[in-house]
Amino acid sequence: CSISDSRSGAPAPAVGVSNPLTPTGLVTNATILTGLTGMVGVSIDDIDFIYFAFTLSNIYYTNKYYLVNSTTLTFISEVTSTSSVTSLSWSQGSEYVYGRSGSNVIALKTEDCSSATSCSECVSLGDPLCGWCLIENKCSRRPFCQDNNETGRYLTQGENNDCFDTVSINPSTYVIDREQQPHQIDLTFSPAPPPPTLSGEGYFCIFNGIMSPLELSMGTNTGSCSVQDIVSQVTGIQLDTTFSIYSNRTNVNFYTRPSNYTFYNCPTALKCSSCLQSETCGWCHLDFTCTGQNSSCTTGEWFN
Repeated sequence: CSISDSRSGAPAPAVGVSNPLTPTGLVTNATILTGLTGMVGVSIDDIDFIYFAFTLSNIYYTNKYYLVNSTTLTFISEVTSTSSVTSLSWSQGSEYVYGRSGSNVIALKTEDCSSATSCSECVSLGDPLCGWCLIENKCSRRPFCQDNNETGRYLTQGENNDCFDTVSINPSTYVIDREQQPHQIDLTFSPAPPPPTLSGEGYFCIFNGIMSPLELSMGTNTGSCSVQDIVSQVTGIQLDTTFSIYSNRTNVNFYTRPSNYTFYNCPTALKCSSCLQSETCGWCHLDFTCTGQNSSCTTGEWFN
């Protein structure tokens, strides 16, 4: 017989798996009861589930339910097959529930956490096996997240307000001759900031591989980073940079800005034509200089 996997991705090693359940007295849904062809209980990471195979209107379903407090079933997911699933089985330590469907054996992955690529998506999956490992920037089972019991490091289902999927940078672009020294940017995290650093840990802003410490303002959604080192690298009128936030504890960039962040060094343009190629810089008509603000012109007009 052939074996097919209903979902993508290689299985992770099983962790914290206890003995299979023997579900009794929990099935009250008449639709499932009428067409029931298979049932199995599964416990992973001390969380209990029941899988039901049943037929409805000539469609063959296998549904996964979360068993809450040994009394209530909450729907998680479903798959369909080309023929009736006549039995379901699961072995301790396995990441798959297996079912017999006609002459085939189907393999149902017990979780699909990695399908979520953002915090808000992960904590909205509805599967209690999955949570957002914030400082590793991944959706995973709890045992695969470093420091998962530390506050704010592992976000479970429904904890959307503790994500930070968005980081706003002020100023939105950095015009070097417009900003005061020491050069720095201010960050606003939404809807929540990263968790406090642990002992020996540091967060860092990285522009094109150049790293500077991220200083969080405790009790707020804000922080700041020096850009002094990257400013010294802006030798032309414009430099587009990548931006990410890094933890030296996990060695992971746990946030990456989806678009570039731009630095402007207007005075490097020595001609009006090259100065005006930038939407940000302007030409001091009588000073014959390129600047980031019209107040820099001593006389005459500022063309932008």
